[in-house]
Amino acid sequence: MDPELAMAKFGPLPYKLNDSTCKMGIHYMLADKIAARFDGYGRVLDACCGAGFTSIALAKYAGHVIAIDNNEEHFDQARFNARLAHCENKIEFVLGDVLEYDGAFDAAFLDPDWARGNRRDKSLHVKALDRTNPPADVLFTRIYNKTHDIALRLPKELDLSELEKLPEHETEWLEHPYLDRVSRFYCVYFGDLQKR
Repeated sequence: MDPELAMAKFGPLPYKLNDSTCKMGIHYMLADKIAARFDGYGRVLDACCGAGFTSIALAKYAGHVIAIDNNEEHFDQARFNARLAHCENKIEFVLGDVLEYDGAFDAAFLDPDWARGNRRDKSLHVKALDRTNPPADVLFTRIYNKTHDIALRLPKELDLSELEKLPEHETEWLEHPYLDRVSRFYCVYFGDLQKR
């Protein structure tokens, strides 16, 4: 992992991450843009939190963040990074399967793994909701039964006709250049997270 690239993407703090979480993590300016939509919410679920960069951004706007990941290495990175960013008191970390989580929350940010194939090459992305891990369609339905206020992050390769199956939503294209690379993806907003 290139430390200069990590600093350009996540900021100057010496965050703990690896090649996978560096590739999957959201550029800090884009994470903040998404998190700002959660301003004023009490409890926000960050599903599949990875190294915790979106959890850190959400903690600036929400009263409390529940960060869940089933990968122990990601979980440890997220806890370390939240301490480093001085927001660990606003984030509750849960190691486990988000599909089995039964706690209460007011809104949710969903970021399932998009990697295609052996899941090791994070640059090859799926094109369908049911191909993410966990499947985005199943995850969305499970969370939508608890709250309609959801942001769902999806890969740039997604076949947008996949979104026709979902309730009314707003689709935002997000991108940010950093060190000769560009972070690009869709974020789909539901419920009161949509701009009206």
